[in-house]
Amino acid sequence: TEKGKSVSMNGLRQAIQQVRNGNPIGFFPAGAVSNLKWGLKTEDREWQPNIMRLIKQFKKPVVPIHFYGRNSLSFYFLRSISWKLSSLCLATQLFNKRGKTIRVFIGETIEPEEYAHIESEHELGVFLREKSFALRNEMK
Repeated sequence: TEKGKSVSMNGLRQAIQQVRNGNPIGFFPAGAVSNLKWGLKTEDREWQPNIMRLIKQFKKPVVPIHFYGRNSLSFYFLRSISWKLSSLCLATQLFNKRGKTIRVFIGETIEPEEYAHIESEHELGVFLREKSFALRNEMK
């Protein structure tokens, strides 16, 4: 919707201003909750090219963070039927984690020099996504 695009663009403008002011920002580059794949592993969809473009433009360090865990199987079942349907129960997925420990692993900082050679947004997304998902191996 137009209102949704307006809110999204406003948030993006605010994030850009924060970076220009020297402040760090955090985001979920896939733009959505991970999907469940065979072997019960979670996997992000392709990371958003617009976010990768901003990373390249600002040439700032990137700190990969991985949240270990997953939603309920019923959530993923609903997601296989309809993205909108699964979105309706996303709040429930958050609340059912109440009182539980959420394991988070923070990786080594990736300096701009480490990704400067990567030209396409797609390839940068693949590179950073691999760095982030490699952290789940360290959490076991």
